[in-house]
Amino acid sequence: MRTAISRAYYAAYHSAAHFVRWQGILTTGQSHWAVWRALSKRLSIEHVWIGRSGDELKRLRVRAEYSLPFLGDLPLATEDAITQARSLVEAIRRLP
Repeated sequence: MRTAISRAYYAAYHSAAHFVRWQGILTTGQSHWAVWRALSKRLSIEHVWIGRSGDELKRLRVRAEYSLPFLGDLPLATEDAITQARSLVEAIRRLP
């Protein structure tokens, strides 16, 4: 389940990183923080939601990978991560 959370996060992150490079929003520094921050600093509500949600999913991924034991309901967190990542990827695809 921890791996599923991580893979869900990386699906969303790589979609976002590709988008910000393709749009010229972020041309240098492709760190996770830089990608989500670049999106959250845009003017549209969609960009801001993607940036903030991506950062939230990143925090869940870090917890899943490094917190022993995992605090909370791991099966529920896994479902939430997959749902959130799917929503992020779909929202990124809809951006102009």
